[in-house]
Amino acid sequence: NEWLVNLDMVQSKVQFINIRDGSIERSFGRKGMGPGEMVNPSGFTISDDGKIFIHDNGMRKILCFNIDGEFLYSFSFPSDLGAGDNLKVRDGRLYVSLLELKYANPSEIWKSRTVGVFDLKGNLLNLFGVYDEIIKTFTYGAASTWFDFDRFGNLYSIDGGTYRIYKYDKNYKLIKVFGVQGKFRLPKEDIPWNLPPQEIVKRLMRSSGTRSLIVSGDYVYHQFSDLTEKAVRERNPLYSKNYLKLYDLDGNYIPSDIEVSPTP
Repeated sequence: NEWLVNLDMVQSKVQFINIRDGSIERSFGRKGMGPGEMVNPSGFTISDDGKIFIHDNGMRKILCFNIDGEFLYSFSFPSDLGAGDNLKVRDGRLYVSLLELKYANPSEIWKSRTVGVFDLKGNLLNLFGVYDEIIKTFTYGAASTWFDFDRFGNLYSIDGGTYRIYKYDKNYKLIKVFGVQGKFRLPKEDIPWNLPPQEIVKRLMRSSGTRSLIVSGDYVYHQFSDLTEKAVRERNPLYSKNYLKLYDLDGNYIPSDIEVSPTP
């Protein structure tokens, strides 16, 4: 309605920002380990009935608040799963990006499923999703996963360091893989994280990386970025070049690659 909702990960606060003038109208949340407090919040989502679900990476918990900021309950994340920062509530279920911890090493990470389905009290209902095949060859990029739903209930996901988009139906069956076209620079070499920092940065600058995936209306929006020398020199990712790539819901590429944040 009238608000942009923001999670301030430094102050552990949820802020309601007036979209007309940018003012913070109200906020809630505080640091701590007590009921309703947060150590290291890293992602959140809002359900259709106004409940706010926050992933606290510090305590490995999901916390639930109402729209007024009243703490309702929390539940612990399963000990054999590592939660990502992408959460969505749909049809009474909570979807969370994740990594199966038994595969938490560069040579096996591609074996892990990528999305967990929970009821709203924290009971695990399903695991599904695959990592991009490039993960089998490269330890390239992050293992984080972005996902979103279309209005028909299909889920689209993409890995942090790659470019293919995976489309799943309501029963979590993979029905299509698409992506790649346009200005996205494909990785051509591995980036082992035990290299010297300067060499890692040098290789990262040779390819693009995913920043987000959003599905809205009839389109899938893939935001990606290219690291620049200024971003490295200033140690500020805001100086990277960011682009928006569009597809329709069937995965057909729409010529785009719109630069959304020109480098200052």
